[in-house]
Amino acid sequence: GIPNVRYEIDNMALSNESKFETPLMESLKRATSLAVGDDNIQYVPAISTGFTDSRFLRPTGTITYGFSGAHPDDDPMLSFIHGTNESVGIKSLINGAKIMTGLVVDMLT
Repeated sequence: GIPNVRYEIDNMALSNESKFETPLMESLKRATSLAVGDDNIQYVPAISTGFTDSRFLRPTGTITYGFSGAHPDDDPMLSFIHGTNESVGIKSLINGAKIMTGLVVDMLT
């Protein structure tokens, strides 16, 4: 340790995951392909270095995924997620809205 420095952990969340091959993921893939006009999109599971409210939902059996719909052509300097003056690029906002709308339609049909 460091002399004269004390700390205590006041919050901890257990790691959790949602399965990757699910009907929800298949709907998300279809909606994304339709929204961006590309059937060759590759999805790769990722690890979040933080934690989200999914920690409350997954233990109940609810499948949750983190998804932003970020557009690859947006200037990365326009996206200040969780920062001062939090913002997102217009292309990413529109792309995400198209994908989420497509997801709703796919799941309801």
